Amino acid sequence: MKIKSLISDFNLDHENECLIGKVGHCEFNLAGAKIESKGFPSLEGFVVELFQVTDLKEVSSRIKNVDFTGGDWYVRINIDSGWKYFENDEIIEFYIVERTNVENVNFDKAKLNANSILLQLKNMSARIFSKFYLDIRGGETSGAGRNEHGPAHFHVIENGTNKDLGKVYFPTITDFASNENTKLRFDLNCKFKKKEKRRISEWVFASNCQNLKAINQEWILRNEHNNRT
Repeated sequence: MKIKSLISDFNLDHENECLIGKVGHCEFNLAGAKIESKGFPSLEGFVVELFQVTDLKEVSSRIKNVDFTGGDWYVRINIDSGWKYFENDEIIEFYIVERTNVENVNFDKAKLNANSILLQLKNMSARIFSKFYLDIRGGETSGAGRNEHGPAHFHVIENGTNKDLGKVYFPTITDFASNENTKLRFDLNCKFKKKEKRRISEWVFASNCQNLKAINQEWILRNEHNNRT
């Protein structure tokens, strides 16, 4: 599946060679989607950040000169090859094309905002794990929709079907530093092979636990108004 986009709906970030803008209603998962444009076969780029717009004031603080409406998707597309076509105003429209396997996306964290850990976790973990991605959820105690409770954890979601494959509990930074808790705990619904569990664990504890620190911060942020236990 694919959806047409106009360059007029995007801002050009020349420093980071990426497009930042909006996509309207879309019937496929934009995470990791690639872009293509007729007549530009060397063009290569991928969606590396996205969220659905619910707060117009918040999104307007991120990007200027793009008119969003509720339900639009904010997207950031890294251009790995062919940036000159955008600099020279040669491309006025392009297609965002669904990808069911995004393992080969060139995910450059240096091109993302510091607050984009949720994107990295939810939308780009498919690049690493292929068959599923990881998702942190949260909400207010009395709010509607998803409201998490219990120890900090993320969900493992199957690509394509969005089926919840189970929860994985992770340690706090304090517990990890004191060696009180240094491992992930997979709930009984997680029917993974040892190899898959090892890969998830390696990602969480990589780079001197930078990912563990980030997901702890994300959990706290998304559940700060949730007093369920």
